[in-house]
Amino acid sequence: MDAFPEEPPLEPPKKKRKTTTCSCCGEPKVRGHSKVCLHTNRSCTTCRKESEADSRRTVLIEALRGEGCDLRSDSKLCKTFIAGEISKTRFSSAQEVARRMAEVRYLRGGYCEDYNKVVEETDSEVERFVERLAADCAEPPDWDGYYRGIYGDAWREVAGNGFYCSSHFEDDLVENWKTFPQSWPWNA
Repeated sequence: MDAFPEEPPLEPPKKKRKTTTCSCCGEPKVRGHSKVCLHTNRSCTTCRKESEADSRRTVLIEALRGEGCDLRSDSKLCKTFIAGEISKTRFSSAQEVARRMAEVRYLRGGYCEDYNKVVEETDSEVERFVERLAADCAEPPDWDGYYRGIYGDAWREVAGNGFYCSSHFEDDLVENWKTFPQSWPWNA
């Protein structure tokens, strides 16, 4: 039995890689592996897509500023535009996306009295209908004093089939609202 463990064989020294810069991101990349950037370890196509996304983001931010809005991190529309997947929507430019963001802000931000009135009246009508359903119900209440699904039933009755809660009703209302001011109240 030897007192010292066996040493692994010596490996030849690794060759130093020659580098050049990625044409997309300007970071060093390995020669002979021109498709991979050392900095990001991604393909140049990815670098190019990121650069294009940064450009779309910048253009969108400027368009949003023109409408008096900010880029919202929770906006699926903005994310889709920045990712270059705008063909999945009905909007084709940063200006159209920014305009839509301003329209939604106008409606959901409390600026449009007519929209607020429709939402409040519909909510009140649903509540009245829930009370009528509860009074007519022979089932014992098992949830919040009402039977399960009572609000869905009320929304379908009051707002029409396809709606089973206020958020879906409001989403549809926003989608189909046509009346907007010439200039936004927050820019006044």
